[in-house]
Amino acid sequence: MSAGQQVASPDGSSADTASARQQPVSASAIADIVVTAQKRAERINDVPLSITANSAPELKAAGVSSPDDLGKLVPGFVYAKSAYGVPVYTLRGIGFYDYGLAALPAVTVYVDEVPLPYGQLTAFSLLDVQRVETLKGPQGTLYGVGSTAGAINIIAASPTPSLAAGLDLTYARFNQVTVDGFISGPLTSTLQGRFAFHTENGGAWQRSYTRKDRLGDKRITSGRLLLDWAPTSAFSARLNVNAGIDRSDTQALQYEGPTTLPSTNATLLRLNPSLYNYPRAPENNRAADWDVNYPFRSDNHNFQAALTANYDINADLTLKSITSFNRFTTTSSVDGDGTNQQDATILVDGKIRVFFQELRLSGTYDNGLRWIIGANFQDDKVDQRQDGFLTRSTQGLPVPGATHNASFSFQNAQSKAVYANVEFSVVDGLTAQGGVRYTKSDRDLKGCSTAQDQNTANFFGPRVGAVIPVGGCYTRRPDGTVGFYTTSLNQDNVSWRAGLDWKVNRDVMLYANVSHGYKQGGFPIVGASSYLSLQPAVQEDVLAYETGAKLTLLDGAVQFNTAAFYNDYTNKQVRGRVIDPATNAQASALVNVPKSKIYGGELQLTLRPVQQLTLNADATYIKTKITSSFLNFDFIAQRVQMKGQVLPFSPKLTFNVRADYQPPINSDWNAVFGVAVKHQSSSFGGLGELAVARNKAFTTLDLRAGVKSADDRWNISVFGRNVTNTYYWTAPALIIDTLGRYAGAPATYGVTVSFRY
Repeated sequence: MSAGQQVASPDGSSADTASARQQPVSASAIADIVVTAQKRAERINDVPLSITANSAPELKAAGVSSPDDLGKLVPGFVYAKSAYGVPVYTLRGIGFYDYGLAALPAVTVYVDEVPLPYGQLTAFSLLDVQRVETLKGPQGTLYGVGSTAGAINIIAASPTPSLAAGLDLTYARFNQVTVDGFISGPLTSTLQGRFAFHTENGGAWQRSYTRKDRLGDKRITSGRLLLDWAPTSAFSARLNVNAGIDRSDTQALQYEGPTTLPSTNATLLRLNPSLYNYPRAPENNRAADWDVNYPFRSDNHNFQAALTANYDINADLTLKSITSFNRFTTTSSVDGDGTNQQDATILVDGKIRVFFQELRLSGTYDNGLRWIIGANFQDDKVDQRQDGFLTRSTQGLPVPGATHNASFSFQNAQSKAVYANVEFSVVDGLTAQGGVRYTKSDRDLKGCSTAQDQNTANFFGPRVGAVIPVGGCYTRRPDGTVGFYTTSLNQDNVSWRAGLDWKVNRDVMLYANVSHGYKQGGFPIVGASSYLSLQPAVQEDVLAYETGAKLTLLDGAVQFNTAAFYNDYTNKQVRGRVIDPATNAQASALVNVPKSKIYGGELQLTLRPVQQLTLNADATYIKTKITSSFLNFDFIAQRVQMKGQVLPFSPKLTFNVRADYQPPINSDWNAVFGVAVKHQSSSFGGLGELAVARNKAFTTLDLRAGVKSADDRWNISVFGRNVTNTYYWTAPALIIDTLGRYAGAPATYGVTVSFRY
């Protein structure tokens, strides 16, 4: 937990509670943090959950501009870049690595309680925020999208009752220019508004190690309009209209060599020795390579409109409605091999449409009972086309080979749920909580892979036993014919949570929870010569136990939180492989690990020895293990028994240590100094615990220094991120013939000037 200020709730109303209004007992006491993790405003130390809350100044100081960066502040949070750009978030060792637009994450992101159920929708979510709450553990009862790992609850900065404005200008290494701004204030006596914008340009940090060329420029523009309307004391509404455009370069892989599978390497050496002997990328964050004179960039557009309405029926009863529509489109190109040859050039074209509606009624009774009942409905449509240009690969050579194919996935999904939550006082200081949600989800798939040139048609025709025209499907269906394969996945579940918390006094709380959570099943998008590759991974479920303590010590100068947890997983969803009978080869697919477990512990420590100095130390330790028989294919497509092995992207230890010191210079100005250390131990980026799939341990150091005015109107700072230029990577990749890595950012430094009115 990080120090912060009292804040407003998502609907703009005051979030103060009686206990939160209590003043710190000493000048160096850590200010209360108010969160809305349980759909109401309350002190974070009164919430019987493991939560990390970070304010807007903390996020800005750490350089957190998207959920991808939250690992700088949230221990146990791991970001991995998937092969074609979809972000993958893992929390406490649980994530879901898949590169399709329709991949349903294990960590769900919300903005003012509106879900962003697909990874690509989160790109613009951290625009002009008030704070970010990261909830750890299954979040399937109070939140509208079941997530087995946790939830990221983003609270947007609210319109203000008086005129306010702000501007942040940042110039950083590689000529990157970032501009953030907002203007906020009353429009009428009952209407307040806030407009915010963000732009990023430049920053080409990747450089070719075989020629003079660069990659990595950002071209991002986003904006949001918030309108808060309160015509009466009983009714309020918020309209959120936001949009974003991202035409940034896509990241190139670092070429690590041909796959270590002997049969593939022998074929590659015979057909394309220049690729087999291509120089490996130096161990440098910036080094990479990509096809010559090809525009590797994205063209992503996002539009969202959300309406939230609150009506106080009486002093003890409130009705809330949340309605949201989101549309996202993308066209992007990715170099999948990290060389200047067209071994695997991938084009992604797709769109996502999401409609979400929630109604809930909440109330209190006799000051000892709080309850919520509600229902939500979600309707999704996700279409994706994925082209592979494989001219110089072992699939494309010798000609005629599979030189250009395209995979299509058209998915429609509906989810309906009803839920209830209750909290009541058992005896003075002891509170019991319980929640339950019934969810019914239906997802339909229409998918196939097509031959986009005659070479590919000639290659697959004999293998699937059909004449394939150019542009025709070569996916073999269960009846032996080829064409679009259609299927459905219809599932339901009952998730629940029960817990006890004991508030010994205002400064000490102990809690214990048990919950049963689910994550919906889904379909992949893959190059499929057989319908078997398009079979779904069924829903996963987890039985989770957690116990913890939140302690405020030394007159509020120390906050110490700790938790221990144990998670028992059934049908954990992972990307694996199946045998494709059409080609008698392994084919990528989504699969379920029958049984696995995760256990560990975490601590959060905040110290304020003097008023000007704040110290934070947060750490998470986990162990994961596949506990049942699981015979599948490892990272390089070898069939192995994986019982006893770890789950992908589950580093044992992650920790953050931060210091913020703001001594006064004079009555008008304060100095600002900051140090941040992040550590992440090694993990595996795929099944099988292979050395070629290992993400090595790394530690990064960030520094900042500056001055700010005593009234917080001016702030001028210089910063350095990864100042030691530590070489690390977020994920390995194996596409067709080659192994590669997605490198982390190199040393970056810059200056920021901020003004508030």
